[in-house]
Amino acid sequence: MIVPIVATLAPASNGTMELLRFYVPYQIGGFLVVIFTLAVLYGMCAFTGSLFIRLATRVPQAEPLSKPAPTTAKEEANDPLLIAVISAAVAVTLEQSHRIVAISAAAQPPPPTSAWAIEGRFQHFSSHKFR
Repeated sequence: MIVPIVATLAPASNGTMELLRFYVPYQIGGFLVVIFTLAVLYGMCAFTGSLFIRLATRVPQAEPLSKPAPTTAKEEANDPLLIAVISAAVAVTLEQSHRIVAISAAAQPPPPTSAWAIEGRFQHFSSHKFR
């Protein structure tokens, strides 16, 4: 910290000590201000963290479901509530007699791609030179 000041003031040897006595207290004061500010910030973060930990212990834990959710499409298709909902939806939509033969999960569609992404890929690939 003091080395740059000494290096710049080396040619003026007669007033070096007076200048060092003038600047060193400012450097030490600035250093102490920075350390104090960092200590205050650390204290605030530690207090906030301990507050969140205390609040997390007070939150009641959710009770587990009485019946676990179906995990596969085959188990889901055999759920009587799901069959009733699908039958009602088909009846309302078709407005005529119907018969549900099978219920199966639909294939997942590919994720939507924006026009900007398609245009960017087009410009990128068209910028390549073919040999």
